[in-house]
Amino acid sequence: MERDGFLRSYDDRMRGSAEYHKGLRSLSISEHSRKKFELSGAAKFLPGFSVVQWIDSQTELGANLQASEEQLRQDFRAPWIDAEGNSQPGIAGKLAFLPASTYHMTIYDLVVEPTEEVCRELPGMVGNSVFPALKHEISIPPEMWSEGILVMGETSIAAMLHPMDRRSLETLCRIRQKHHELLHGLGDAVANQPPYDFFGHITLAYIIDDLSEPEYNWMLRILSRYESRMLGRLRVDRVELRWFNSMVDWLPSLAALRLQGGTP
Repeated sequence: MERDGFLRSYDDRMRGSAEYHKGLRSLSISEHSRKKFELSGAAKFLPGFSVVQWIDSQTELGANLQASEEQLRQDFRAPWIDAEGNSQPGIAGKLAFLPASTYHMTIYDLVVEPTEEVCRELPGMVGNSVFPALKHEISIPPEMWSEGILVMGETSIAAMLHPMDRRSLETLCRIRQKHHELLHGLGDAVANQPPYDFFGHITLAYIIDDLSEPEYNWMLRILSRYESRMLGRLRVDRVELRWFNSMVDWLPSLAALRLQGGTP
């Protein structure tokens, strides 16, 4: 099925990101990224709120994500040969792989290191205002499919998510728009993200240390084996507000929007 201009714009941004990362010569970790993990791979305390769709480990997508992550662990542990023909140790030590119990698609990243006021006010605003408003506007769950595992945002390795159709992408952008509109009372304390600047992905690992040019090129060679891998479909039928203490420590849902409608 031919994809219209709205979907092609999404696809083009995803392709642009892939080409950008392939064009990098090396990778230097930002200070923000260094706040997430120790060099040992241990997660740092970095609390916040996020609106997400959790991934069911019992689905085809959940199973394929777990299998792919385990293969990636093995690939990156293995020694490799550089351009001069010298054996180099694996680069798995520069990655922090996430447990399957944390797999999720971020719909709207609300706030990291929130103030006491935000901690007090935000859950009620989302659960009592944002989600009920969306319930009146949306009934049919967005549908996504996952294809390809790539470097994402110069910070991580992630499975890419693509909207099945225009309605699915419009619905996800509408969810973001409603948060944007109804949380404005919290001001700059909450992330002010453009509603249409959505980039669906599921993070499998964070890059936690700088990668030299040979190391980064080796990473790209490994990931080239995964860039067309079909991983499964995702039905966005339970949009949740969740609190996290770190990238590996997520609490149960604080509020949820259930979408149970059928195919239009």
